[in-house]
Amino acid sequence: MDSRERFQQVLKRYRLDPVEPGGDECWSPQLETATRGRLREIQGDKLVAAVAFLWDRSALYRRLLEQERLRPADIKSLDDLHKLPLLTREAFVESQKACPPWGDYSPISQQIWTRDGWLLFTTGAPRPCRAPSE
Repeated sequence: MDSRERFQQVLKRYRLDPVEPGGDECWSPQLETATRGRLREIQGDKLVAAVAFLWDRSALYRRLLEQERLRPADIKSLDDLHKLPLLTREAFVESQKACPPWGDYSPISQQIWTRDGWLLFTTGAPRPCRAPSE
């Protein structure tokens, strides 16, 4: 199974109330009433899966991690969050300059962008992003 599939599985695993909102009191009762320990576990699982996915699919994120001498295996839990480099606006701009027109930060393939469409936002220059279709 590749990192994208693993990431999607983790996201689905923690879609705790997938059918409909819980009601007026809580949107997601299982999540909103979870203990702090359970929330850290969920956040940690998502972080580990996201870092592996970005390592495999985003040249920019891989470069940033490599600059810090980090590999996905170095991120084991939420306690490792402080190790991750910050992604700055300048990094986006440099990515776009080096790999026009959109940059190399997106983990979404050109095929998926083309199939699902484009949504642009700006921080000085247009940047593509897309709402998940899954």
